[in-house]
Amino acid sequence: MASARKFLYQRLSPALVRLYNVLRRLKPVEMAMDFLLTKLSPNIGTPFLESTHSTGSMEKDWDNRARLSGLMAATGAASEEGADASALKSLQTRILKGTDLKETWVVLEIGCGIGNLLKPISALVREAHGVDISGEMLRQAAERTKGCANVVLHKTEGRLDMFPDSFFDFVYCSGVFIHFPEKTLVYEYFKESARVLKPGGVFRLNVDGRSYLTWRSNKGGTLRGVVFKPEEIKQNLGKYGFQVRDITGAESLDMWTTAVVIKG
Repeated sequence: MASARKFLYQRLSPALVRLYNVLRRLKPVEMAMDFLLTKLSPNIGTPFLESTHSTGSMEKDWDNRARLSGLMAATGAASEEGADASALKSLQTRILKGTDLKETWVVLEIGCGIGNLLKPISALVREAHGVDISGEMLRQAAERTKGCANVVLHKTEGRLDMFPDSFFDFVYCSGVFIHFPEKTLVYEYFKESARVLKPGGVFRLNVDGRSYLTWRSNKGGTLRGVVFKPEEIKQNLGKYGFQVRDITGAESLDMWTTAVVIKG
């Protein structure tokens, strides 16, 4: 049964993802679908052949998704080629947008998944570190990045305790905070990122900015997480010593923020 589910997930998920993305372009349809999937049937995944019901644990849920297909769960792509192309495009047009990345930098990815972003960025910097809550994701990331001598992977429980203060030049988080079930978990990473970044270090992140999905304002799941308003992001980054440079994509699934840490 498990192998059959895995086969169907890998074969049918790409088509279902495309269909979902087309349907959600219409806001009323998007809102109805989100309400159905998060309030009326919270254990149904997107795509609909997602792994078994949520365990209530972020770690176990993402381990389960990674076992079904780490590639689909982490990238949404159906092939290695598609995942690689998507990673390069994401780096160029989103993650590194407005950032003058230097080859001497030490960088950190929060929620590195299978390492599809770490691999290309490692060629541009001195060291590339990745943290993830899922041991299975990290196992697959180790395989994917085994030829990259400057990539270092770490298991996390939601903090960055393994790093000293002022260690990184650049911290980024792409497509991860959108899956966090509580805002306090996101804000903990704001706090930790401020600590591990050097003075003037850059933090680049995205969240789900569809604040009109009010039923996810304070509580979400491990797939469809909490939603944010720009003011919330700005206020909480400021609380931990960040100066927000810009916020783009308000009221979209892809609301990006660039912030610089200011230290005395």
